[in-house]
Amino acid sequence: MTALLLAGALLSACGGGGDAPPREQAAVQALLERAVPATTPPGALVAVRDASGQVTRYAAGLGAMDPATPMRPEDRFRAGSVLKLMVATVVLQLVEEGRLALGTPLDQLLPAARTTGFAHRRAITLEHLLNHTSGLGDTASSEAHDADVLAHPERLRSEQEYLDMALQEGQSAPGTHAYANTNYILLGLVIEEATGKSWRSQVRERLLTRLGLADSSLPEPADLEMPAPFAHGYQPIHGEGLRDVSRISPSMAGAAGGHALVTSTADLARFAAALFGGELYRQPGTLAQMLRFVPAEPIGDLTYAYGLGVMRHQLPDGTVFLGHGGSTAGYSCAIVYDPVRRLTVVAARNAPDLEATYMEVAIPVARALQGPR
Repeated sequence: MTALLLAGALLSACGGGGDAPPREQAAVQALLERAVPATTPPGALVAVRDASGQVTRYAAGLGAMDPATPMRPEDRFRAGSVLKLMVATVVLQLVEEGRLALGTPLDQLLPAARTTGFAHRRAITLEHLLNHTSGLGDTASSEAHDADVLAHPERLRSEQEYLDMALQEGQSAPGTHAYANTNYILLGLVIEEATGKSWRSQVRERLLTRLGLADSSLPEPADLEMPAPFAHGYQPIHGEGLRDVSRISPSMAGAAGGHALVTSTADLARFAAALFGGELYRQPGTLAQMLRFVPAEPIGDLTYAYGLGVMRHQLPDGTVFLGHGGSTAGYSCAIVYDPVRRLTVVAARNAPDLEATYMEVAIPVARALQGPR
């Protein structure tokens, strides 16, 4: 029975208009099944949202090892740094409301107790934090940090702990892109300072509730549980094999991502279509600001540029995809949005290799669905 379940194609459709064409369904399902093994994680999830709003969801491989359970299209997962795209959206909404300004320096955005150790706090602006050009050292990404998380998954980690860690990583003057979780940990605190409410509550209110993203949640730091149905996340451990790391404190990495955002591919596709379709800002110029890009370091062999919380990938033939990727213990996720065709593809795997999620799932699916330019 298990073998039959694993061999079967798993897909469903939601949204207006019914299923995608059978040939398209078969092509996407075949891509997924080539990308993931049938008998061990990672499995893969994909949601495709077209310009009409029709969403088709796909799944392949295993969502859990013991007992062996096939991935289901509706499975939830941890989205890692995809949360940055949501945090940046909230920050820019606050800019529209006049509660924040892109040119405000860090030492005016947060109390002195938070910023004293940052040498360039008077030069680092809100915009520098959003596009990772602050010059601050990265945090929540070292081998020592990862080992501590795996050894103590339930431990609560404060924002100040991460800021103190960042001070040990070195600093440079702002201006050059260097991706650093520190920037978004600070942005979470900026949201709280500007609104008097937690960044979690603001993301929930302004995005999750507003868009009706019923499969998405931002669990509080002490809540390690995953709402069913969900894909178990697996981390390869030297000498041990795959460890189930689904349950880690959402305080890990703060507003920068980590295990903080639980979501589904369909919910992320809805969010991305709303964002890049202009639904989430009052003024068209705000999205244009978000899409001001600076050169960024590659993800493996995948080159990209970074805007205000958004990634832009340009392929050799000139095709452009907007979105964001995220990797955390046991999970990886990639949003790719084609602004020409208004096509959204969200891919997730229950393994942390983000480059593979882009190159073996998200981008191949998007390319397979593209018609003539």
